[in-house]
Amino acid sequence: MMLTGTTPTLTATAGIIFLGAGAIGYFKIGMNLYERGLFLAAALLLIIPGWATDLAGLGLGSLGITSQMIRGRNLLLAGGAAHG
Repeated sequence: MMLTGTTPTLTATAGIIFLGAGAIGYFKIGMNLYERGLFLAAALLLIIPGWATDLAGLGLGSLGITSQMIRGRNLLLAGGAAHG
C-alpha cells in the first residue's frame, strides 16, 4: 500500500527527463531528428498515467537511449568525439 505512488512518480520523472532531453536535443550526445522524436514521444507516453502507456514510453525511451549509446560509441571509435 505504501508503494502506490512510487511507480507513477518514477515514470512521470522519467517522462520529464525525456521531455527535457528531447526539447534540448541532447542526452549523451547531440540528437538527430529521429532520436528527438523518440524521446518526445516517450516523454508524452510516460507522463500520461496508465501501465500500457508507461510500457510503450519505456520502450521508446530505451530505443532512444540505445541509439544514443551506439552513436556515441561509433563517434568515439571513429575519432569524431575529439573534434566536436
